[in-house]
Amino acid sequence: MKFSYVCLFTLLIVSLSTAISCNGIASNFAPSVVADNRTAIGELFNMSVRVSQGTGNIYFTIDPEVGLTTQFSALSAIRYAYSISNVSNQSCDTFVTLSRSEGVESVDGPSAGLNLAVLTYAALNNEPVRSDTVLTGAISKYGNALPVGGLFEKSKAAALSGAKYFAAPLDSLTTRIILLPIEKKYNIQIVNIKTAKEAIDFLVNGKLPQESSLFDATGVSPPDINASTVSGIENFKQLALNMVSLNNDSISNFKYSDKYANAIKSGFNLTIKKEELLLNKGYFFTAANDAFLNYIGLETINGYYSGDYVNIRETKKEINNCISSIPVIPKTLKNYEFVIGSELRKGWAEEKIQSTEPGILEEEKYFNYNDLMYAKAWCIVSSSIIDAVPVQNSPEQIYVNESLWQDLSKKRLDYVEKINSTNGEFKRRKTVAENLYNQGKYGASVFESQYLINYYALDYLSNDSLTNTNAVNTSTLFSYYTTSLWAKVYASHAEFIYQTSDDKNEAIKLLSYSKSLNDLNEALLDAQKINNSINSTGSSLQNNLQSPEDSLYKYLIFGVLFILIIIVLLYIQSRPKKQSEAPRYYKKK
Repeated sequence: MKFSYVCLFTLLIVSLSTAISCNGIASNFAPSVVADNRTAIGELFNMSVRVSQGTGNIYFTIDPEVGLTTQFSALSAIRYAYSISNVSNQSCDTFVTLSRSEGVESVDGPSAGLNLAVLTYAALNNEPVRSDTVLTGAISKYGNALPVGGLFEKSKAAALSGAKYFAAPLDSLTTRIILLPIEKKYNIQIVNIKTAKEAIDFLVNGKLPQESSLFDATGVSPPDINASTVSGIENFKQLALNMVSLNNDSISNFKYSDKYANAIKSGFNLTIKKEELLLNKGYFFTAANDAFLNYIGLETINGYYSGDYVNIRETKKEINNCISSIPVIPKTLKNYEFVIGSELRKGWAEEKIQSTEPGILEEEKYFNYNDLMYAKAWCIVSSSIIDAVPVQNSPEQIYVNESLWQDLSKKRLDYVEKINSTNGEFKRRKTVAENLYNQGKYGASVFESQYLINYYALDYLSNDSLTNTNAVNTSTLFSYYTTSLWAKVYASHAEFIYQTSDDKNEAIKLLSYSKSLNDLNEALLDAQKINNSINSTGSSLQNNLQSPEDSLYKYLIFGVLFILIIIVLLYIQSRPKKQSEAPRYYKKK
């Protein structure tokens, strides 16, 4: 009998605790960036989370429409909040409501992730959320805070609203430095958030993160990784060495000294060791990419410390001169992937130049300067890729007829056009794909469209399905057979991410893109081969894929010969014929 009472009492306590945990609401303002053509402004919108008894469903407001990226970010955030609250997510339903700004019909992107984790935790535990803080940032399913874009617009919107704190994951010390003018002008404190737990401790429990965490992103210790299993990208080693050398020069040119400058020097010096390790392990693209980002950061910080010497208009002119000096070489069946890679980065640089305005606010200047440093670095890389083109010893070059790729490029662009995404990166890269297509650079355009398809159209795959690779042999996962240069490059980078990140999602998505590039490369080659087969009767492969200059010369020669033949025939026809003599008859004697 006593046992029965104990069981009933236990069940009653559990039921009451579940009911309490599944009956709460929390809300706060979250920042967003609203883009209108080429103008972007920051806005705050109210976000609320309500939990009630249910079966584990998650509901979103339908006005504004919530994009897939936001939904998947919310899934990670809400699951994390339930896990640290010790409440089963199968016992409650969660309702997410977003207020609608005027003219905004949809919301997309991962930047609401940290807010949703904080609000869900607060609702489950019936805790208030501090109202003097504006928070932004994405979240991994493991609870790590991930950086997002639009920090200038968001931090300014937070400051103008009267917030005391602007909290966000700062992906680099560069970001921290260029936020200083906002902090000083509007008297708002910038807070670096590294984990969702840190965000909850701050906004719910009032525990301010230590300032030392602001400098953790300056440099990363060389990771403990295995050598790359991907071969065939040795041509990228010199490109990586050039980028690392450029990064080292920027460090050497940094002559400033204060509490930030000292952290900058020590942090960026540490990245050199990381890049050297990556080179030794065969991750050439990863080393080049790391040096690329560090170079941008250092150049931006140098610009900040130089103060009034930063002139956005003059910087744009300098980069435009760099872009116009990128070598242009014809595509052949041996080098076309290199040239496509160069054209892509040139396209990125051009788009960044076009979309970066001088701005009228002093605090905005360094964000714009940082954008221009991306354009500058892309221009440098574009030229370096051309320099890395393999020397072709064969005197007979097989040239690519790029017009044969137009149909394939158009089909990919049409597919991209159907993707419904408000993500800023998606819009920028879609513009690049369109620009390249209009320039007749169909190979580069189709590569860019394929990226958008893999990263945005295939976003319906859940995190669990993407990262369920524990049973896969990773030694063969990334070293699959391919003849595509860029497929190998991205497979190698995916292998590095897989080893160093606790969230395998990015690695698997990048590997998926790598394999799509392999298929795409075969389609591009097939288009050239089919054209050669159709025209092979009466002409050689070289004639089918000849350069425009050779074609012009041959047409001129054939034209001159044809005209000469016509003249000779006309001359023969116009000559007067001799009259034949009458036959003579002889009498027989």
